[in-house]
Amino acid sequence: MTTLKQTTSQVLLVLIMVSTLIACGKKSVPGSSGDSCNILSFSGSANPQFNALGVFTLSPVDPSAINFIIPLGNLNPPGHTYPTDHMYFVLKNSNVDVNTVLAAASGTVVDLYQPGGTDWKVVIKVDQSFYYYYDHIHIAPGIKKGSTIVVGQAMGTNSGNAAAIDFGVYNYNNAPLAGVLDRCLQESESYADSAIKYYSGSTQATLYELSGSTYGKIDYDEAGKLVGDWALSGHEALESNAVGLAFVYHVGSSSLRIAVGGTLTGGAMTYAVQDNAPDFKIITPGSGQINYQLYPSINGDDSVSGVQYGVLAVQMISDTQIKVEIFTGTGSTATFDGNAQIYNR
Repeated sequence: MTTLKQTTSQVLLVLIMVSTLIACGKKSVPGSSGDSCNILSFSGSANPQFNALGVFTLSPVDPSAINFIIPLGNLNPPGHTYPTDHMYFVLKNSNVDVNTVLAAASGTVVDLYQPGGTDWKVVIKVDQSFYYYYDHIHIAPGIKKGSTIVVGQAMGTNSGNAAAIDFGVYNYNNAPLAGVLDRCLQESESYADSAIKYYSGSTQATLYELSGSTYGKIDYDEAGKLVGDWALSGHEALESNAVGLAFVYHVGSSSLRIAVGGTLTGGAMTYAVQDNAPDFKIITPGSGQINYQLYPSINGDDSVSGVQYGVLAVQMISDTQIKVEIFTGTGSTATFDGNAQIYNR
């Protein structure tokens, strides 16, 4: 994959955005099955008569105003400890209200709210099987829940509180993502997809190039292996930003990454690990304890400090449970003590 080119100032704004908003605009639905799991404001169902290919005909913002696109799978704890299920359209100029945000497809507004009290998130239903949303915008006058939207309509402007416009898609005609094994995440993430797939022609080609020529990936879980998403024992994956833990990969380079939501020593952080560390995909309950040297990955997970923070010790104690502990300081060895935490899938 092509390594994403990110400027420090822009990515720091993205980090501020993620840390100050609640789970990047997601919310539970009172009365649903498992409120802490169902974080979507809508639910869809398959409709074989609906063909989503080519449903998007316009970019949310003029492509000439986009610096680059971060595809699915970016890591930004604590808000995005698990690989992010939407794209960031990172703007060349993110000053407040500089960029008009357009509807990429016609539909109906099914939800409109302010997750962090400032920016707006708008969810648009194109079909019972297909939804898309924008986040971090100032909503245009007259748009409300129930509004009919036509393609190309001005939805608002960029909020100025973030370096990017979020663009997410859920396609319920797809098979659910097989690599999302956590029950809680299945309820909200299994039908997420890259919006770029639903363009065609030159617009699709332009946006694909801006994304580093990748759609990205969020579904890394493999049964009986360390790779993928975990939640602190006794908690649901999405009930709190702090309870998540992910053993996944950098969205651009595919390098090993460990994303910590906040419960372990050191708080919310993404880490690179030592060269030639064992791939998460080969770690099983028979592997015993594995030690990963931790190097904080900063600037939106794009650069590594080169200074070791500590060691993460991990052991799969069953196919669905791991023991984890972080020890500060340099070195490569560590032994579990009474501070170890248990995580489940």
